[in-house]
Amino acid sequence: MAAPRVRDLLLRFRPSGSPGRAGPAGVPVDLPQRLSAELEPLFALLATTEDECAAIVEDGRRRAALVQRTHAERAAAVRAGMRERAEAERAASGASSHASATAAGADLDKEVDALVGALRSRAQSLVPAYVARVTAAVDRLCSQPPDGGGP
Repeated sequence: MAAPRVRDLLLRFRPSGSPGRAGPAGVPVDLPQRLSAELEPLFALLATTEDECAAIVEDGRRRAALVQRTHAERAAAVRAGMRERAEAERAASGASSHASATAAGADLDKEVDALVGALRSRAQSLVPAYVARVTAAVDRLCSQPPDGGGP
C-alpha cells in the first residue's frame, strides 16, 4: 500500500459546506459566523451612515410637519377672510337690494299718487254734472202732483 500524499491529507481539513448531499469529507465550517466576522467591520462603518439617514428622515418629518402646520394656519386665515368678505358682500348686496326696492317703491308711490290725482280731478269734473242731473230729477218729482188724488 502506498503512502497517502500530503495533498490528500490536507484535503481532509478543507472547509465543507452545510449538511446536505453527500460530498467529500472535510472539517465543518460555521459559515454564518465566518460571514458575520467578515462583514462586521463593514456594518460598523454603516452604523454611522444609518444614524445619519435616520437623522435626515427625522429632520424631513419635522420640516414636513412645520410646513403642514404653516399651510393649515394660512388656509384657516384665508377661510376666515373669505367668510368675512362673503358677509360683507351679502351686506352690500342686501343694502343695494334695499335701496333698489326703496327706489322702486318710491316710483310706485309716485305712480299711485298720479293715478289718485287723475281720479280726483275726473271725479271733480263729473260730480257737478251728476249733481245737476240729481237736482233736475228731484225738481221734476217735486213739481208733479202726487197720483192718488189729493186734498
